[in-house]
Amino acid sequence: MFSMLTEWYNYVSKDVSIIMDELGISNEDDPRIFYVNSTARADWLFKSISGTRAEVLQAYTKEILLPAATMNINLLRLIMIFVFVPLLRIDTLHFAVVGVLTSASYMVLTLLFFPVTNSAPFILNRVLVICFPILFTAAMLLRNRDVDRVVRQDFLHVWAVELEAEKATREKNLIAEENRTLKQELAQRDSDFNLDLTSPLHALLAELKSFLDSVDLSDEETQRGMAIVRNLARLDQNLFMPDISAQMKSEKEVDNDTKNWALSVLARKDYGGTTRSDDGYLANPYHNSSHAADVVNSVNFLITTLADGQIRDTLTNLEFYAALVAAAIHDFRHPGKSNNYLIKAKHDLALQYNDRSILESMHLAETFFIMRDPLCDIFGRMKDKPYREIRKAIIEMVLSTDLSMHLQLVGNLKALLLQEATVLAAGGSNSNSVPVPTPKAVTDPMMIMKVVIKCADIGHAAKKRKLHVVWSALIIEEFFLQGDNERATNSDISPFMDRHSENSAKNQVGFFEFIVLPFYDTVAQVIFAPEFGAIHSIAKQNYTLWKEADRRQLSSIVAIKNEVFLNDKVQVPS
Repeated sequence: MFSMLTEWYNYVSKDVSIIMDELGISNEDDPRIFYVNSTARADWLFKSISGTRAEVLQAYTKEILLPAATMNINLLRLIMIFVFVPLLRIDTLHFAVVGVLTSASYMVLTLLFFPVTNSAPFILNRVLVICFPILFTAAMLLRNRDVDRVVRQDFLHVWAVELEAEKATREKNLIAEENRTLKQELAQRDSDFNLDLTSPLHALLAELKSFLDSVDLSDEETQRGMAIVRNLARLDQNLFMPDISAQMKSEKEVDNDTKNWALSVLARKDYGGTTRSDDGYLANPYHNSSHAADVVNSVNFLITTLADGQIRDTLTNLEFYAALVAAAIHDFRHPGKSNNYLIKAKHDLALQYNDRSILESMHLAETFFIMRDPLCDIFGRMKDKPYREIRKAIIEMVLSTDLSMHLQLVGNLKALLLQEATVLAAGGSNSNSVPVPTPKAVTDPMMIMKVVIKCADIGHAAKKRKLHVVWSALIIEEFFLQGDNERATNSDISPFMDRHSENSAKNQVGFFEFIVLPFYDTVAQVIFAPEFGAIHSIAKQNYTLWKEADRRQLSSIVAIKNEVFLNDKVQVPS
C-alpha cells in the first residue's frame, strides 16, 4: 500500500508542479511559511499543515487526497478477488480463510493510511471502506457455500439417477430370470398350458420399441400403434403385474392345482412397496405389511360383504374410511416385541407412553406424524370437525387392538347381551323366536368398528387350516425371537417365548380358549348372527386341531404343521 501511494504521488506531483508554476504558487522568492489548521480556520477538518504555498498544496495532495482516493479505488481490486476466487472451485473453508485474511489486511491498511479527519463525509467514507469488505466477504461466502451445495446436489442427483438405472436393470434381469424359472415350473405341471408372465407394461414397451424400429408405416403398423395407445389409455389396469387372473378365464380348461399355482405367482412376485405405510412396516415374521394388508382385507370383508353389507349400511362413509385407515396402520412400525417386553426393558417407548398401550399409542403417533407431510396428508382437505371425528375413531379402534383391552371389549359385548336378554324377557322377539338385537348393539358405530378390527386382527384364527397354521408359525417365530433377545440380555424370558421349551400346541389351545372363542362366541350373538356362523365354525375347527396336536403331545410347530394341519387324514367336524 505504501509503495502504491508513493507511485501515485510521483504520478500526480509532476502535474501539480506544472499547475503551481502556471499559477505562480511555487515562487521561491516568497519564503513565507503558512499554517493551515483548525485553530486558524474552524472549517478546516484535517490535521494541521505548515510550509510554503507549494509545500502545503503538495502535503494536502499526498497526505489527505491521495490516501482517501486510493483506499476507495482499491475496493475494486478486493471485489475482483472475491468474485474470481470462487471460479477456482476452492471449498468453502479455504474461501473463508482467503476472505478473512484479505478483509483483515484491508481494514488494517485503511486504519493506517486513511486521513485523520473530522469531516462527516470522510468519516462515513472511512466506515464504509472498513465495513464493505466484511459484508462483501460474508455475502460471497454464503454464495460460495450455496454454489458448493448445488454442485454436491447435482452430483448426488446424477449418482442417484445412475443407481436407479442400475436398480431398474437388476430388477428387469431378476424378473426375466424369475419368469423363466416360473415357466419351467409350469411346463412341469402342465406342458399344454402357456402362461404369459410378462407384465402389460413390459409387453407394451417391447412392442413400442419394435414399432419404432420400423421405417415405413404400413396399415398394419398403424393399427399396432393405435393398439399401443389404447392399452396405455387403460388407466384402470395394473400395468406392472401380469394379467394371470384373466388368463385363467380362457377357454382352455386348466386344472385347479395349476390355477392355484398360477395365482400364487401374483403373491410371490414383489413389485415393491409404493407407500410410506409399506416402508413403515418392519421385516418382522408376523407384524409386517402382509399382516396389515390381511387386516385391511378382513375389515373390508366384514363391513361390505358379510351379511350382504349389513355393517356397511350402519356406518357412514367417514366411519368406513376410518376403519380401513385404522386397519392399515394398526401395527405401523411394530418392533416385533410385546408391550410387556418394552416395559421390562425400560424402553424409551414405555417411558414415553407411561406403560399404557405402548405399541398402539406409538402406531397412532407415528402415523399422524407422517400425515403432517402434505404429500401424505390423506385428511388434508377435511374441515376441522370431520377430521376430529375420524381421528377419534381411528384412535379408539387402534387402541382396542391392545390385548390388555380385550377383556374390557368382551365385557362390553356381554353387557349388550344382558340388555338383549332383558328385551326378550319383556317379549322382544320376532315370529321365529330369533332374538331381536337391542338398538345399541346394532347402531353404535364405535362399538361395531372396534369389534370389526378386533375380529380382523386375530382373524388368522378363523382362516382355513393350511393358511391358519402358516400365520401361527409366523407369530410363534416372532415370539421366539423376542425370547432369544431376552435370553441374550439375561432377562426373564416371557411366557410362550422360549424356543428351548416349546409347547406350541398347549399355548395355542390356551389362546383359543381365553381369547379367540369367548370373543367370537359373543360377536356371533351380538352383531353378526347368524352370518358369522361360518367364520365362527372355522375358528372352532382350528381349535379342535390344536387340541388334537396337544393330545398327540406335539410341541414343535413344525411337527404340528406337518402331522396335523397339513395332514388331510386328520379330519374335524364341520
